[in-house]
Amino acid sequence: MASILVIDDTADILELLTRQLRYAGHTVISASNGIEGLAQARAHTPNLIVMDLFMPMLSGLELIEQLKADPRCADLPILVISGRSLAETKQQARAAGCDAFISKPFTMVELLTAVDALIGVAKVLASSC
Repeated sequence: MASILVIDDTADILELLTRQLRYAGHTVISASNGIEGLAQARAHTPNLIVMDLFMPMLSGLELIEQLKADPRCADLPILVISGRSLAETKQQARAAGCDAFISKPFTMVELLTAVDALIGVAKVLASSC
């Protein structure tokens, strides 16, 4: 399966996402804030990043911009999961460079469907290089 970096400052959500993605067969790396997430992305170059938008120290939008500016991470697909489902929030996330957006609350089927779709896109991009 894939290597997935999960970044969320809410411990319960981080644990839930990590557990569900591991149960689905993925290798999961976790980070509890944007700064730690950026370091993990650079160190491990996962196949996918699943992250919250609103975190302390380094917001999700700032994190996406830093990831997209780093040649090592620029092509990593990013799935944003956020409790703020306003059209403006989604537009800001897309403008920053996220590839997909899921609003909280979500089902595990929604999560795994989005993860599978983004991993499939990443595999196609990698094979065309």
